[in-house]
Amino acid sequence: MIQDFKRTAEFIRTHPIGGRTHRSCWKRWLQWQLGSRLLPYPVALPWIADACLMTEKGMTGATGNWYCGLHEFADMALLLHFFGGPGEGEGSFLDIGANVGSYTVLASKVCGARSLAFEPVRETFKRLIRNVKINKIESIVEARQLAVGGKSGTIRFTADQDTTNQVADQSYQGSVFEVGVVALDEVLKSKARLPSFWKIDVEGFKLAVLKGAASSLRNKDVQVVLLEGGDEEIDSSMRSYGFKSAEYDVFARSLTPSGAEGPSNNNLWVRALERVQSRCRAAREFDIFGVRI
Repeated sequence: MIQDFKRTAEFIRTHPIGGRTHRSCWKRWLQWQLGSRLLPYPVALPWIADACLMTEKGMTGATGNWYCGLHEFADMALLLHFFGGPGEGEGSFLDIGANVGSYTVLASKVCGARSLAFEPVRETFKRLIRNVKINKIESIVEARQLAVGGKSGTIRFTADQDTTNQVADQSYQGSVFEVGVVALDEVLKSKARLPSFWKIDVEGFKLAVLKGAASSLRNKDVQVVLLEGGDEEIDSSMRSYGFKSAEYDVFARSLTPSGAEGPSNNNLWVRALERVQSRCRAAREFDIFGVRI
């Protein structure tokens, strides 16, 4: 419990919004600590604009959004700026490893983009659908309880690792289940225009996802790929598809080339930095718990 508190304190202290509005963040933290004990069932927490997130105890990412507005600040802010500019409501977002749907809610509820979301874990998928329904975005969100990989088939997944459930090898002794797998090139071949912004957050399965999306990733419709983690082979693949690693300065709305690639980073890959930067700079402002970005 003490370690959890220390992690939360460090998260709020170093967060770009937490550092500016720490009293409000701590007030929301206290509200959640008390409320989640008094009301031991999912609660709809008000979020950005008129969006909300169904949250329950143990959902670290969702509670991080409640404390500081955007749990993954630069990545989520980039999503808002990318879809919140001219032509708002006309874009489309691809969410691979959607979890409970925080990114999908930002893209579709806050910015009106269409979303295609994949989440293989049964209980997590139910939470994703719950967030889609409570935000009334069923008409623009297509959610599939499937894994994404190099080819179609089935795969074994861990079932007892909460938010870190991942592909299970034959040596895994815990609880597992089988889930269908699709390759993105097969899924996306019928789309007139491909989703322009992708988020790929899949534990230990990223290279297979990229291999199954090779044709799609070469398409210039795809402008941004937010890829959780990486290694030399993954980085080389992304460069071969025409992307460059970048960093996003939220308050300046600027993109700069980055050399910070590797397994410990949420790596941002952009096809044309100046084009994406111009799009972000043309976007409207967003109020994130009193901080305008």
